[in-house]
Amino acid sequence: PLQARVKRVLGTIALAEERLSPSELASLLGDTSDSVWGIIDPLRPVLAVPSPDEAHRGIRVIHLSFADFLIDRSRCTDEEFYIHSPIQHTLIALRCLEVMQSLKYNICEIDSEHHRLLNNEILDLSTKIAQHILPALRYACKYWTRHLCRAEIGEDLLMRLEEFCEHHLLHWLEVLSLLGYVDGAIDALQLVQVSLKVSI
Repeated sequence: PLQARVKRVLGTIALAEERLSPSELASLLGDTSDSVWGIIDPLRPVLAVPSPDEAHRGIRVIHLSFADFLIDRSRCTDEEFYIHSPIQHTLIALRCLEVMQSLKYNICEIDSEHHRLLNNEILDLSTKIAQHILPALRYACKYWTRHLCRAEIGEDLLMRLEEFCEHHLLHWLEVLSLLGYVDGAIDALQLVQVSLKVSI
């Protein structure tokens, strides 16, 4: 239903770790760009929505107090708009894990003779990253752990997490290395471990 889609889009914009463009938001949520545009366009009074010729720019909440309002049940008493943060983080974490199903070994298709080179020694690496690690996948790899740590841990999320760890953990580390974020991987996984122990 439309109400659920509006809440899902608004909640993701409010709780995302970085600003997402309409197309990135659509990819992350597994939705179409037209559907996302149809939801955000009427919300221009509260959202800074990029114009079609600047569609690569991120959507932002004009007043941060509005995002705070949406996730505060004592202030947002209308169920049509209230965003329950743990449920929204669960949704985002699940979508991140689903997006990361596309991870694979040597995702940037770097020639085998270059495998021993440092990242900064690989010619056109930034071009390869832009071509093979699309923004929604980049977001998922960088932030899935943060969303999971704030999520409601249930059977569906645990199943997705187990599947990810079994098939794509090393592929995720490879992407973090390519993006320059691998240093935070151990801390991120330790936080996930703590969250799971508390929740289960």
